[in-house]
Amino acid sequence: MTVKKGDIVELKIDKLIFGGAGLGRVEGQVIFVDYSAPGDLLEIEIFESKKNFSRGKILKIIKASESRVAPKCKFFGQCGGCQWQHIKYSEQVISKHKILEEVVNRFLPNESHEPIQFWNSPTTYNYRNRIQVSVSEAGVIGFFEKGSHTLVDIDSCSIAEEPLNSELKKLKSDKVKAGKYRLQLGLDKRVTRTHLETQEEPLGFAQVNQLQNLKLQNEVLKTYEKYKGMPIIDLYGGYGNLSLPLALKHPEITIECVEWSHKAVEEGVQMTLQQKLNKLFYINMDVKSYLQRLQMKSESFVILDPSREGCEPIVIQELAAKGPKCIVSISCDPMTWGRDMQLLLKLAKQNGYKYRIATMHGLDMFPQTDHIEVFSIIERQD
Repeated sequence: MTVKKGDIVELKIDKLIFGGAGLGRVEGQVIFVDYSAPGDLLEIEIFESKKNFSRGKILKIIKASESRVAPKCKFFGQCGGCQWQHIKYSEQVISKHKILEEVVNRFLPNESHEPIQFWNSPTTYNYRNRIQVSVSEAGVIGFFEKGSHTLVDIDSCSIAEEPLNSELKKLKSDKVKAGKYRLQLGLDKRVTRTHLETQEEPLGFAQVNQLQNLKLQNEVLKTYEKYKGMPIIDLYGGYGNLSLPLALKHPEITIECVEWSHKAVEEGVQMTLQQKLNKLFYINMDVKSYLQRLQMKSESFVILDPSREGCEPIVIQELAAKGPKCIVSISCDPMTWGRDMQLLLKLAKQNGYKYRIATMHGLDMFPQTDHIEVFSIIERQD
């Protein structure tokens, strides 16, 4: 049997995959289904059929998985922000752990490493300290449907911290003009509302799950204890999410935080002045240009925390040629992380450096979604 568009078939979901869908097979043919759960027995309709896979939508849940739960958010399934609210949190973590292991086996099959640990989020709802909503000309305020430009009119977000939901209600009552708005909860617990009416330079990357971010910061601090005394280079450093805690604990160490966003650098500089951190320097430059100009000491501690797209190949090439002692690699996309680490280890070897993956963890920064954060420590073997 070859499934084709329009077919209605019965399907058992075997697992969740990177991207959020459930995967099942009909006579060996792979079928992806959104909003399914491992163990579901479903009646689905095929709406897309390709050579190597098909996609289906749920018509009926014949037998629900034991991991299914009622979504907390009334907009779940319409709003494209969450993919997994219908799945128990314990199963979400198990699935993310398995996905990360599959990524490692795909990109780094011959690299030895300690067993992958996975750090659960202390809170599974109301954890986001920043959201971006859109306002239409007709006054609809909300998030877009998955894969579309249709706005879902929302009055609250179940994964946003409550002060943001209060601000969202104010936004609605204020009858604001059309555009995009960023609502952000600061460390001082004050909410700021920014109208992004132009293609303004965004504020440098910052973690949205504060409790998990503290875990990440502490892990970087703990890692540096082994390399104490080495200069620190924080690539894609933003306003200094990781540089600032290091500078506060080790004010005598030279730290260079490299970030292209002028606004993020301005904010970071203000913080260094307030804290009187005289050895934390911000470099307002793209990472590629910085590395091409840098004479890096071999005994250096590098933090690599790019955006979801990962690093440009030239960035990996430069790092592999310079051979720093330790690279702490952080990524919000396991696939681009795997790609970059594969290239790094290959090119470093060609340059005469031998590295090993000393530590690898998954970090759940985004419960109720399929996103996975990766934390890894890459050490040069002398």
